[in-house]
Amino acid sequence: MSTESAESDTDIGEEIAHELEEPQINMAAAVPSIIPFPQKLDLDGNIAANWRKFKRTWDNYEIASGLSEKDAKLRTATLLTCVGSDAMDIFDGFAFEEENHRKDITKVIEKFEAFCVGKTNETFERYSFNICDQKECDSIDGYVSKLRKLAKTCNYGQLEESLIRDRIVCGVRDNTSRKRLLQEDGLTLQKSIDLCRSFESTTKKLQTMAGSNGINESTDIKAVRHKTAKFHKRRQNKHDKQSDIKKFPKKANNCDYCGRQCEKGKCPAYGKKCDSCGRYNHFKSQCRQGKYMKRRSEVKHVSVNVYTDDSESELKSTQ
Repeated sequence: MSTESAESDTDIGEEIAHELEEPQINMAAAVPSIIPFPQKLDLDGNIAANWRKFKRTWDNYEIASGLSEKDAKLRTATLLTCVGSDAMDIFDGFAFEEENHRKDITKVIEKFEAFCVGKTNETFERYSFNICDQKECDSIDGYVSKLRKLAKTCNYGQLEESLIRDRIVCGVRDNTSRKRLLQEDGLTLQKSIDLCRSFESTTKKLQTMAGSNGINESTDIKAVRHKTAKFHKRRQNKHDKQSDIKKFPKKANNCDYCGRQCEKGKCPAYGKKCDSCGRYNHFKSQCRQGKYMKRRSEVKHVSVNVYTDDSESELKSTQ
């Protein structure tokens, strides 16, 4: 093959390679145009949460489209195009220190941030964080995600990671996991998450094995709960009876000599003469002989009345 022919083939190869490269360059340039705009800012419901969601989407859009490297005016115009007509009306009411700040992307975002989020009540945000416990439906990853989200508005700074770790220890649902976390020296946030994941995975496997072995765990639990409930009910009934005894103590018996409630050895009738029988150491009201004579008199009186009534009846019948 001649030198002239070889050079010709080289030129053709370079030309083909150049033609193949051009579509790739054009495709790269076309990437921003195929990335959809973020959805408009929703000003209904929880505006603060809606703004944070929009802001995250906007930041990703700027990076993916290359807009973050463009002029500030273009970025601002694109942002105002994305937020929607309702948010544009809000923007028109913003008061800027200088008119050119309306085209400054940083200033515009600050205004929307202040309007949608407002001034955060740090005390309440930290309260919400500190009472956040793992729910029954939460996996450990879902629980940690909640804590991270709540911590963002607490202004914890460098303490954020350690406080999330502490909240996991206090708020995790499984007591066995909590015990293991407390036993761990040099516990970090990542280590606490890993340990909880391990316990969570092990628990699921044990439940699966229990089910495959035909163990009706729910039935066993119900039986234990039933026995426990009966035990507590018996204890409660016993406690109620003891309370009733304390509230309503048994009435003390009256003294046989004075008829009152008196202390032993201090009876007021001691040494006193009875007006009924003439004997000592009892009052007339408690005199046994007097009571006996009274009962005999009552019986005798009743017998006389009965006899009189019968006699009158017989007399009338003979007439």
